[in-house]
Amino acid sequence: MSVHDVLELLEAVTTWANTPESELDREPTIDNAASIVRAIQQARRALSLAEDVYAEFLHDTAGRGLHEQYGPPFEVRVGANRKTWDHAAVVASLVPRIAERLELHVVVNSDGEAMSSVDVVAAIVASFREASSDGWKVTGLRAFGLDPDEYAETSRGRVSVSFP
Repeated sequence: MSVHDVLELLEAVTTWANTPESELDREPTIDNAASIVRAIQQARRALSLAEDVYAEFLHDTAGRGLHEQYGPPFEVRVGANRKTWDHAAVVASLVPRIAERLELHVVVNSDGEAMSSVDVVAAIVASFREASSDGWKVTGLRAFGLDPDEYAETSRGRVSVSFP
């Protein structure tokens, strides 16, 4: 898809989006509605593909970070794909850090025994791990000073470009 194709598609979408509501078909047929939805989905896929190609180009040529010298400022970021988490290591690092921040007075288990804050947090984290997906919320780990990349196999993720 060339720059011309992308601009043409954007112009068509903009024209349609700026169509007064009074001119829109308020009672489309099922065939028309299905065709419109299909066209919108195809346009979304085409735009997403074009965005990925040009984001990669900006990454490869301008590099990561904030760029203000090329016209409108933009920032290039690269995400990470993480898999094969070392869950035991995450829990071992996370539990003491959470417990340290808590001000627990006394927690009693079902047997009537007092539990340490570390034991309480470990039980809570274990219950969340059982109910969650195969990964961890990296923002949450970072909030406790943990680098998620130290606990999982990491590969380069998607490039994104934002305009501050």
